[in-house]
Amino acid sequence: FCNILDFTFICIMMIDVFPNGISLGGFKTIRLVRIVRPMQKNFSTVKNLVAALINSFVSILHVLNLLVILMLLFGLMGISLFRGRLNSCNDLSAEGFEDCIGTSFGGIP
Repeated sequence: FCNILDFTFICIMMIDVFPNGISLGGFKTIRLVRIVRPMQKNFSTVKNLVAALINSFVSILHVLNLLVILMLLFGLMGISLFRGRLNSCNDLSAEGFEDCIGTSFGGIP
């Protein structure tokens, strides 16, 4: 199987290397699969590792959901607490907001 995989990758690389060849940039990332080849002698260990990773995928999604909810919560709290308070002018001679744009404006308009 790995010999066929290597042959396929070499053919894709040869097409990509030619100056007038088709650009196959997306296939370069697939070459990372070749990293697994030295691990064939420990196939049962790799198989158990991949199975554990797949089994923990649902738990990882739960943690990511919690993270998104907390980010949304603190983002909404920050917006409600600081709405418009960071947009201040530190130039006392400015009469309006238009005079404040520049070095004396203390926030994002």
